[in-house]
Formats: sequence, structure tokens, C-alpha cells
Amino acid sequence: MDRKKAIALSFSVPVAWGFSYPLMKIGMDSMNATSIVALRCIIAFVACLLLFHKRAFRINRDLMVRAAIIGAIMATELTCMCLGSSLTSASTAGFLQSLTVVIVPFANAALLRRAPERKVLVGTAIVT
Repeated sequence: MDRKKAIALSFSVPVAWGFSYPLMKIGMDSMNATSIVALRCIIAFVACLLLFHKRAFRINRDLMVRAAIIGAIMATELTCMCLGSSLTSASTAGFLQSLTVVIVPFANAALLRRAPERKVLVGTAIVT
């Protein structure tokens, strides 16, 4: 993958997440949280398959186990996020979910037992 494609993909993530909160709020009027999560995961799977089709079938058992664990965690998180946004405003839910930008570097530092790099601290301070 070249740098421009990586930057474009990196930019598309917050745009997609930003749009997802109000869309989830609308979707919760006619679907339950697990249906919304299933739909989002199917759309993401198809998008990834289209983007990374050359690598899509290079999988082994270890990768499948790790993917299943991460997928279960992500599905749980998304379901909780859907339920949370149904009970509060989309902007509040988006703000709370966006706190991961601040929490993840410090959780990573605690798990790896080393301080975050200076650029990570500067980025976190800017975001905060």
C-alpha cells in the first residue's frame, strides 16, 4: 500500500465513524442494536474484501482465532455503543466514543510498561 492510499484510508475512518452516530440514531427507530451491528459488520466486510481482495484468502487457523476474538470484542463494543446512543444524543455518544483517542495511548503504555512517545503525547494533548 502506498502512502496516499494509507492516508486516504486513515482519513475515511473518522469520517465514517462521525456519520455513523446520527445514522445509528435513525436506525434504532426501526432496527435493534444487534441488527445494526450485523449490518455494519457486513458492509465493512464487503468493503475490506473489495479493497484487499488479493490478501483476503491468505488466512490460517491462528489468524481466524485472533480475528474471532477481536470480532467478538468489537461486536460487543458496537452493540453497547448502539444501545448507548439510543439513550442519549448522537453527539454525546460520539464524544464518549472519541475518548478512546485519549485512553488508548495510556492503556497501551500501562500494558507495555513504557511511556508513550513524545509525538503520541503531543497528539493526545492536541486532541484533548
